[in-house]
Amino acid sequence: MHATGEAPETFAAAFAVLGFQRNLRILGIFARLARERAKPHYIDLIPRVWGHLARDLSHPVLAPLRPVIAALPAPTATHLESLRP
Repeated sequence: MHATGEAPETFAAAFAVLGFQRNLRILGIFARLARERAKPHYIDLIPRVWGHLARDLSHPVLAPLRPVIAALPAPTATHLESLRP
């Protein structure tokens, strides 16, 4: 970061935003693979990625998105089972 001249806070914010976007995309892909491609083993990975998403949301720059994600169903055993083909 020193070579770029960017402030550490700027990097941390960008890192959180990019991580959030990536993890949200991965959750969607895992759900699609499980439902449409009959690959239920991806369902077992959803709780871990959900945890990464929660970590990303802890950054203040993503505070406006917290209510949106809070409205989504958490990956409980019941919800995960409903994704299985």
